[in-house]
Amino acid sequence: MLYPLARRDLQHEGARYVVPVGDKTLDFSETFRMVLVTRNPEPMLPPDASSLVTEINFTITKSGLEGQLLGVVLNAEQPELEKQKSAMLAQEEEYKVELAGLEKNLLEALSTAEGDLLQNVALIDTLTSTKEAASKIAAALQESGKASEEIDRQREVYRGFAKDGSKVFFLMSQLENVNPMYKFSLASFIKLFGGVLSDPANANGDVKKRLGMLSAALEVSALYFVGRALFKADRPMFALHLVHGMKADAFEENEWEAFIGR
Repeated sequence: MLYPLARRDLQHEGARYVVPVGDKTLDFSETFRMVLVTRNPEPMLPPDASSLVTEINFTITKSGLEGQLLGVVLNAEQPELEKQKSAMLAQEEEYKVELAGLEKNLLEALSTAEGDLLQNVALIDTLTSTKEAASKIAAALQESGKASEEIDRQREVYRGFAKDGSKVFFLMSQLENVNPMYKFSLASFIKLFGGVLSDPANANGDVKKRLGMLSAALEVSALYFVGRALFKADRPMFALHLVHGMKADAFEENEWEAFIGR
């Protein structure tokens, strides 16, 4: 029924366009957009349908969550650094938009130019000004890139804790395989994550030591937070699952396999 819409099988009737939908013919607007939503992260679309749609998967990934948690950490630990990064990205985007505008104007000037191009003073002036502006923007982008690298280098100090946070959340998510009731939302986890950051018990002037304390505190907080939601018999299982997921190198050869009955 929706294929004609997806394919844009439009028919011209006078001054308007129409499209068949089921057994009806409806007016079609150029501003119309169709969005289909499903909770299934891997919808089974036939080949002829998948070629007509743009599929966007909003499922959480480890790297995506790591980046999100890194932003949470920096907003708590180094808010100025995160503001600088956001401002830098916005400025770079403005430069790129300006550069694209210059290129568009130049193409328009070339396409509408008449007569001998070498004798066209207005066109030559446009070319010169575009070249100068493009050089300035390129230099500004290069400087912005260097500054952005320095900010990224400072941000990377906190990535370890964000990575640990991402690992803990996915270990919690895997509990759904044991019991469908064991579901934990990302919002509740970020609240738990923020609580660990703001806990004065984890304060330390040394950044490296503080991050180590935060990772350990997050594991303990996750253990108690999740443990309250589990059946009593499943609590030791989650504790071992958490330890294995966060500290796999602490197990001897075949030790984990012995625990899980393999």
